[in-house]
Amino acid sequence: MVLATRTLLDAARPLLRERGDRERAEELLRYRGPATAQMWDERIALTQRLGERRMDIYLGPGSRGLVLPGNDLPEEIRSRGARFAEEITRTAGFSESLLPLLERLTQPALLIEGGHDPVTSPEEISLFQKHVQNGTFRRFESAGHFVHAEEPEEYARFVAAFVVSEAVR
Repeated sequence: MVLATRTLLDAARPLLRERGDRERAEELLRYRGPATAQMWDERIALTQRLGERRMDIYLGPGSRGLVLPGNDLPEEIRSRGARFAEEITRTAGFSESLLPLLERLTQPALLIEGGHDPVTSPEEISLFQKHVQNGTFRRFESAGHFVHAEEPEEYARFVAAFVVSEAVR
């Protein structure tokens, strides 16, 4: 969570600067300790202050204005999703890094990243590539965090090809 929220804040810097929140972002980015609920809350709260512009940091340049299917869900379902996300951040294991477990993976694994993804850090990608024996990494250069929605046809072709190739092994 430290790495993911660091890359997220880094991607948000230009918009935070526009809002006058640059100093707060820099302060939060200096933190190098373990993941904590407070760290998470502070970093996410700062990005949420971007309001409607917040999605700009999650999407590739050609996808600005993309409406994700979840936006059309009834308020009750979106509210349940928000409660679930809040509960996850309060579980005991939330702050524990899973990165050391990558080397234990023996089954084929796929890591997909958009070239403008503000969540997946270079460190996480590097560790995946180094430690996952049967790992496949694919970057979709023009997409952001929502590759499946930003490049749906290419995403579907790639994932289907991966699944089929692993099924015939």
